[in-house]
Amino acid sequence: MKQRVDFIFLPGYPLGHPEAPSYKADLLYLKSKVDAGAQFIITQLFFEAEVFEQFVRDCREMGITVPIIPGIMPIMGYDSIRRIAKLSQLTIPEKVLLDLEPIKHDDDAVMKYGTVKAIEMCRRILSSGSAPSIHLYTMNREGACR
Repeated sequence: MKQRVDFIFLPGYPLGHPEAPSYKADLLYLKSKVDAGAQFIITQLFFEAEVFEQFVRDCREMGITVPIIPGIMPIMGYDSIRRIAKLSQLTIPEKVLLDLEPIKHDDDAVMKYGTVKAIEMCRRILSSGSAPSIHLYTMNREGACR
């Protein structure tokens, strides 16, 4: 494959792949893909910077040394984030749900909350040095990422 492409990216799951038998098993599988030649990891979305930072530490402890790029998706709508989380088998942290509860019917307020939260996560992750860059999941709504 390396003969046909310049770079090989693969997905990483900061909380473990939902179909993996365990988080550790998922990391071992990820390492096998890196050992086979993958050069970058882009993560599934997550809602807390600490989750990404722990994932990076766990990967490094397993001997995974390739760059790990966090996938950040600003929350753009209450119903849409619940739907995406369900489809992706992600758990939205209780704090985020509590923050969203009083504003869930105000699309502008939810988008503002999501934008602020995404900016905070990006700043924290980049300032900690745990990621070389950020990947933004826009779901074709790039306006929230401007």
